Amino acid sequence: MPNNHLCQEARVSLERIRSLKQDFDVSFEKALTSGDETDKQRAQQNKQALDQEMTQLRIEMYAWEKRAIESQELELLGSLSHKKETDDPLNKYELFVLYEIYTQRPLSDDLLDWRDTRDTQEDLLTMFDASP
Repeated sequence: MPNNHLCQEARVSLERIRSLKQDFDVSFEKALTSGDETDKQRAQQNKQALDQEMTQLRIEMYAWEKRAIESQELELLGSLSHKKETDDPLNKYELFVLYEIYTQRPLSDDLLDWRDTRDTQEDLLTMFDASP
């Protein structure tokens, strides 16, 4: 399972971040109390290592989130393709979703207002309107 592997990697990164944070806290406290230049440099090095690890984790999480969003789009497109094959009509909301996906242009203000204030009872179940 790729998600399980990603979760394990994220946990390992998080543990490294916790360890680096502890190292930084200790070195920072020591630099404050001693005022020694080498202690200050050590604290700065620990801070840089902590920042780098956090940045790397953010990049990994962004890539995971992007793949999750793309897979949801693919599921929606698959559902819409099935409707096309079976001649099921699309509702207005699904048409707007397709428009946003394929044109990559924002909807006009009046369409955005309609989308955000519409009565969801009129819509077919979509990935955006899931109910338990």
